[in-house]
Parts: sequence; structure tokens; C-alpha cells
Amino acid sequence: MSRLATWRRRLWVLRVLPAPARKWAIKRYLESQASRASRLAAAQLAGAGRLVFVCHGNIMRSAFATRVVREHMPAQIARVVGGGTHARAGRAAQDAALVVAAQLQLPLDQHRATPIDALDLGEHDVIVCMDALNEANVLAGYPTLAPRVFRVGDICAGGETLPFADRELHDPYGKGEQVTRSAFQILASLAQAWAARAFGEDTRTPR
Repeated sequence: MSRLATWRRRLWVLRVLPAPARKWAIKRYLESQASRASRLAAAQLAGAGRLVFVCHGNIMRSAFATRVVREHMPAQIARVVGGGTHARAGRAAQDAALVVAAQLQLPLDQHRATPIDALDLGEHDVIVCMDALNEANVLAGYPTLAPRVFRVGDICAGGETLPFADRELHDPYGKGEQVTRSAFQILASLAQAWAARAFGEDTRTPR
């Protein structure tokens, strides 16, 4: 994404967000790399904490990220959850997500969507949002959790080159299997990196 496209994306995000969430989006856009890295360094889970992946509807990105980590950390299944800022409870995974996840041997046929309000987010959770919209909406609803709310690309805050702009993984909803596959391939690596950070161990095993 070019610098112009990145700024257009930021302006679009700010236009579509309600005022409380917009303020948080601006704060996170202005946050320094050092601040992100500092928060990231502290992002390990306390005994009662969970790794929470969040997207819009919990039928594609957060559903797949949750499935990836549960596959690689079966002993931590109860501590890895997903939700959507605008999820419809009980909704099945989106069609393209079902096809691509099955091809990647991480099927989502048993997945059902969960709204984040039903997750009872707590102070010990590490909350990983897929894009700036998700992040701002979570922060507006749960401002006290701000130190533990991240964007999915923040795992690269140490300076690694990101495969996408602004540390976001954009929503592939309605864009077909090819875009979904590309998003899921990136997300598989990022989700495992988040699990390694949150749980303090390397979960990235070859398939």
C-alpha cells in the first residue's frame, strides 16, 4: 500500500467511526513505535488471562486466528477465544473462509460467531484486533483495557518489515477465495507469533 493509500485509509477510518472510537483511533495512529514496543514487551498473560482475537463479525479473521492457535496449543484451548465487534451470535463462518480454512487443514465448520460483549473481557486478557476499526471500537467500549489492546501487526513493533500497511489485516469479506487465502496465510504466522508472545513460549511448529 502506498503512503497516499495509507493516508486515505486512515481518513476513511476516522470518517466512519463514531466520535468516542474516533478519538481512540487518532491516539493509536499517533502512538510511537517505542510505545507500541513497550506495551508489546509486557503482553504476557497472567494466570487468568486469555488471548482474544477480534474482528468485525467473527466469521473470518478472528475465527481463523483462534483456530490456528488452538491447533498449535491444544492445552490452551480454553484460553484462546475470538469475537466480533459487530458479530451476530451463532453465525457460521463465511463461505470463502470455510473453503480456504479447509484447504489449509484448519477447518472452521464448527465455528459459531461470538460478540465481544459476550466474552467478558478482563484486565488480564491480551486483545488482538485485526484492523484499526476493530481496535478503536474495542478501546471505546473498554478504555481501561487500553494497555492490552493491540492491532494484529503490532507483534512486529520491533522493526520487522510488515506485509501490510498500518499493522492491519484488512477484512477479506466478500472479496473471494484468493484474497481470503492470502489473508489467512499471513494471519497463520501472526497468530502463532501472538501466542508465543502471550503465553511466553514458541508455538510455531512446522506443519
